[in-house]
Order: sequence, then C-alpha cells, then structure tokens
Amino acid sequence: MDEQCRNKFENIIFNKDLCRKIIEYTGPLVKKRCIVCESVIEYQILTLNIVNENKKIINLQACDKYYVCSEECYKIEDIERKNIRCILAVLIFTIMCIFLLITVMTIL
Repeated sequence: MDEQCRNKFENIIFNKDLCRKIIEYTGPLVKKRCIVCESVIEYQILTLNIVNENKKIINLQACDKYYVCSEECYKIEDIERKNIRCILAVLIFTIMCIFLLITVMTIL
C-alpha cells in the first residue's frame, strides 16, 4: 500500500501540467528573500526546495543573519563596516574593564 501511494505521489509531482496547475493555485512557499531588492532566494514547491545563489551576512549588532542575492546587493548593504564598529566597541569596553579591574586591585 505504501509503495502504491508513493508511486501516485511521484506521478503527481512529475506530471508537469498537474504540477503547474497546483502551483498556480497555491503558489510557491517563499522561505528567504534578499533584504535589499526583495528577490526570492529560497522557496519550496510542494516537496521540492529550490535555493538560488546567495550570500549570508551576519550582523553582530542585531545578532541576526541576513541573506542577499548578489554581490551588488552585498555592496549596497555594506554590513561589514558596521560589524567592525561593533567589534571595536566591544574590544574597547573590554580593555576599559581590565584597566578598571587592575586599578581596583592595586588600591586594595
């Protein structure tokens, strides 16, 4: 029985006309979009996952991951510079805390 169901399911998925009608009715499920131009990066049609070429950007300030579709969108977003500022701020804060800790320890 399971083999028959699997065969029927495969017949439905690989029948181009039927699959096209189902997709026109339901539409693809969009999973990821480019944060700059809003183009679709990853989507799902029935059980098939389609992933287009993309780049993942990690924004340390927001503790979040973003996706862009091309090098042009990556340059527009330019999050790397913001990450460097965040890293520098954390580094300066750490050095100040160490300096403060050393001065307190010498006073005691």
